[in-house]
Amino acid sequence: MDAPPSGAVFSQRGQPSKLLNHNGDILSFQFIHSLASGGESQRGSELRVTRMSFHRETKAFPIKIEGMTVINKSSSTSVDIVDCASVVDVKVGLTVPCLLLKQRKKKGAHFKYILLTVSHSNSLCPHLEFKLLYEIKDNLTFLQGPTVLWRNAGIIYYMSLQVGEVKPVPLRLSSVSFIGELPLDKRKRIIFGSQISSKERTVDAQADVWSQRNLGYFLEEGKEFDGAWVLPHAYSSVVKCMLLISAEEDEDGLKSTVVAATCRKQLVWFEGGAPRDICVLPFEEPQNILMVDTGRNGCFFAISFSHGNVCTVWKDSFQVASCWQGVFSLLVDDFVGCGTDQALILFDDHCHPGAAPTNFIITDLGDITYTSNPESSEGLHGADTVQENHLLTVQALESRLQSGMASIQDLQRDLEEKERVVRQSARALTDLVSGREHALPSAQQEGLVSLWDDDDEDEEGLGEELLAPPPALPTVVEKVWHRVMEDRLVVGVQLTADAAPLLESASLSFLIEAGQGPPSGTEPRLTVTAVTELAPLLACASLPCRVLLHLAAAPWRPGGPLAMHCGFIGLDIQDTAQGTLTPRLLNDRTLTTAEASEDLLSLLAASDSWCFQIGCSDHTLFDMPQWLLGALRCERLLVQPDFILSDPQRLLSPMLFQWQERTPFTGELVVYCRGLHRLLQFLDSLCRCLPPSHWIHPLGQKRAEQDPVQALASSLEREALALREGVASLLHRATSREEAEGLGWVEGTADPVTTGSAPTDCVPNSPADELHRHRAEWGMERERSRRRLSPLVDTEHYRRLVAALSQVQLETDIAALDLCEAWPLPTAPCPD
Repeated sequence: MDAPPSGAVFSQRGQPSKLLNHNGDILSFQFIHSLASGGESQRGSELRVTRMSFHRETKAFPIKIEGMTVINKSSSTSVDIVDCASVVDVKVGLTVPCLLLKQRKKKGAHFKYILLTVSHSNSLCPHLEFKLLYEIKDNLTFLQGPTVLWRNAGIIYYMSLQVGEVKPVPLRLSSVSFIGELPLDKRKRIIFGSQISSKERTVDAQADVWSQRNLGYFLEEGKEFDGAWVLPHAYSSVVKCMLLISAEEDEDGLKSTVVAATCRKQLVWFEGGAPRDICVLPFEEPQNILMVDTGRNGCFFAISFSHGNVCTVWKDSFQVASCWQGVFSLLVDDFVGCGTDQALILFDDHCHPGAAPTNFIITDLGDITYTSNPESSEGLHGADTVQENHLLTVQALESRLQSGMASIQDLQRDLEEKERVVRQSARALTDLVSGREHALPSAQQEGLVSLWDDDDEDEEGLGEELLAPPPALPTVVEKVWHRVMEDRLVVGVQLTADAAPLLESASLSFLIEAGQGPPSGTEPRLTVTAVTELAPLLACASLPCRVLLHLAAAPWRPGGPLAMHCGFIGLDIQDTAQGTLTPRLLNDRTLTTAEASEDLLSLLAASDSWCFQIGCSDHTLFDMPQWLLGALRCERLLVQPDFILSDPQRLLSPMLFQWQERTPFTGELVVYCRGLHRLLQFLDSLCRCLPPSHWIHPLGQKRAEQDPVQALASSLEREALALREGVASLLHRATSREEAEGLGWVEGTADPVTTGSAPTDCVPNSPADELHRHRAEWGMERERSRRRLSPLVDTEHYRRLVAALSQVQLETDIAALDLCEAWPLPTAPCPD
């Protein structure tokens, strides 16, 4: 930020600030004009940027970051804020705050517009600028790009870095109802409004209403579409603003769900271009519609009107929920950091430089309501229809509660009986899998009367045996812990160092209410974890859950598998709802305790893992960790610095990353997350930041997750096969070459069969000729033996064989290194 000009005095007349919500924070932009110290003439203008975040304890918005930037130092130029919004920057693939400024010289004839982007540290970066001969006043909208759209003299213009110049939309609309993006995968930008044909324009205003028709325009494709797919043509003259809830393209056109506010105090629900429901609004002149997703409490629409009026309408019942007047600004975001949306209603104009909001309400019309002033909570009043429905609902619930008390008592008695049976069944099953003899309960404990005379002492003995405590924990088990990860329960059993040979065949299971199957187990070193669904366990949370460790074989129990009782775990729905069992590592990355290691194991066990090989031919990948730690705002875990954890305030579910650089141009990235949707979103952001020449290949399991012994055996087998097949191929090529060229006789010798001038049956062979022939055959055989033992092979083929064998041997060496790290050799004792 630049320093203010020397000798300047701040003006007491500050412009009203522009507010913007971004990632749960509030950004405030305000120009402060400085005056010359000796007079009233304007000397310059400074832009104050303030970032505030809501604090639950104080119920206020303390200032996190604040700074000032000198925008204009000349008194001949005036600077104003036009508007601000948060849109997607396609260069980085992230949503960034944008601010549009307007500059004009006092003697100039044109207006200069500058689009600035705001970073996380409140620094301003110029992104786009253009000049116009007129002032932007109507239908100003920011879309992804960032792209700026506005309307002047009935024509819609747009400008972005990708376009490079101000371009008009070849579509004339008499009124514009919506400029935004379709909620599709490609996020198509559309313009929607009404149009009056010049041939049908008449003097009668009522006739003009029926002559209007709805029309839409795809900005990327430059193609018009029939607006009747979204709204009927009859509503074209009365709709003032609308909100697209869902849209789907098909062969017939566009199927959409829309809510639209009309000039007749109506909120209309449209599906497939037809009205389905109507809600009467309490105010006139609607201006904007926002949707607030409150999670389990449902969704509602927040409609802002002129003259500072705001009302909310439930999406399900489509009835008015609350009304406010005297509202300065309406913002929707997760201000309290609970993972769902809330509406922020500001009642002051926020005109003091650097001042935080002092009169506001944060509410989701449910469990979350924060007010800056207790007296202002009276403004959170419902409409009359809502109050009537509330009274009727309470009366119905009271009658149902009274009529159901007797049934609840009967169910409670039945539940106690079922719990007793379940406990006995669990005890019998534990004895069965552990190999112990199970003692049946006595007739008196079961509430039965015997028809014969039984010995009381035998019954007492059976009861004592039945109620005997389970045996002590074996020495291989050190600790049993559990964590809750969203809708999953992770249970871990930490083993001693002596149990390392047993990990290969270890797994976990739970003994709970009948009908619950054992979860699958995973293996970290010296810790066995199991993951299961949380909902069935919460249904029977009053029962303790036994944890069993299954071993295929054990030194103290030869001859078969063994199931050892490790302990009990209990779940309380209150602790789960309050987040007591949630890993603390999600909120504090600096933890290095043993509990932090357990949290990391829980994250790895509850997440699905994908491994990708990333490479680029002309760019290095040294900045991959910096991109994860910078643009995505992830942090390294001190308990295990190889892992990088995402920001929990940005994402609903955590993501873990593990980056390993192979060469300056290639590397492997392992992603741990829940669901393919989150993975695809991350890969989309990753592809946007990588150079155009990058490539990403999905791999199988990580090398660390494979059995090191099996990996080494497979590598040795591949090395032996490659050596055998390579040598055989070389010899086959050499033999084929010799056969093609032909060995012939030894050089300097002659074949007596082919060099004679007379047939053999005419001239008898002499002893000298016979000796000469035998010598030639012996020489030829010796040459064949020499070439067979030392064959002449092709140089290029031999070089390729050596390179392939070197690569296979390198993989074998890596597998052997992994085996040594996983199974270190014991240190020999020193001799006495």
